[in-house]
Amino acid sequence: TGSKKYGIECKIVSNQLVVIFHNLFFYKSGETKTFQLKSPHKLKSKEWTHTVISIDPGTGIGQLFENGVESDQFMAVNS
Repeated sequence: TGSKKYGIECKIVSNQLVVIFHNLFFYKSGETKTFQLKSPHKLKSKEWTHTVISIDPGTGIGQLFENGVESDQFMAVNS
């Protein structure tokens, strides 16, 4: 693995949800990329937040939804 980190990591940083996709996107050149989704909203104490992560393999778009509203997205394209 060449000391690379692989997998999905979900954490809370400064009361905000962060989801990181470590080297899960592979390109023809053999390169892998890491992308992240970060909530712009702080999580509220003693209140549920319904979270959905969506990845469309056809378009390469990853999205983060909180309480039914899109809060962040990335496009996993080779640039």
